[in-house]
Amino acid sequence: MLKPLFVALNLSVMSIANAGLIEIDTNFGNGADSYIHNGKKDSNYGSANTLLLRNDGDNGWHRQSYIRFDLSDITETVANASFDLALTYNILTDNDALVANVFDVEVYGLLDSSVGNNWSENAITWNNAAGNNVNSNGFTSDFSLLGTLSLKDINVGDRFTLDNDALVNFINNDSDNLVTLGLRRVNSVRTDSSFQFASKENANNGAPMLSLTTTAVPEPGTLAIFGLGLIGLATRRFIK
Repeated sequence: MLKPLFVALNLSVMSIANAGLIEIDTNFGNGADSYIHNGKKDSNYGSANTLLLRNDGDNGWHRQSYIRFDLSDITETVANASFDLALTYNILTDNDALVANVFDVEVYGLLDSSVGNNWSENAITWNNAAGNNVNSNGFTSDFSLLGTLSLKDINVGDRFTLDNDALVNFINNDSDNLVTLGLRRVNSVRTDSSFQFASKENANNGAPMLSLTTTAVPEPGTLAIFGLGLIGLATRRFIK
């Protein structure tokens, strides 16, 4: 009598624990990507096939990037998450002394409370980007730091990945099915260097990607089996 019950319980636990991998890039749904330029504060670069990052202080050549993912298809809790994007151009390639350095890119998440999470790829500029510090360089408190990408031994075509608990928690706390990430370069070595990453318009490299592992919600049939198993166990104990 106990064996069928244990089988039912085991099937239920297996179904509850089962997980699925979902990959979302900026081409999906309301996804978007662009960069902004503090030397051309009202210019838009939403149609560009690259996302530029440059740390140039207040000299008018600083760039930061905005990337948005549409999570409308995500209905389960996210257990693991990774964000990655591909390098398409590296000005440091021919300078061995600088290639040996580690260049850090900070990844921020735009809080749902910020006005402008549903920004337009073809309208975003330095002056109107949500959470952008227009009078300096970097982001305002509307953004939360999620982690840092360390670029070392840089080669064109490499994909750089961020995966940590902060990213998972940020996604699970999302309330509007839109996740905007902000990227900025923070190192001061060779400030005149620009890193370029593939946007969704890039034909040669994949768009920015968010890979999620979700915890599946039990199906109704599984819950029924689980319930019948519990009833069977209770009945057996009652008979005893």
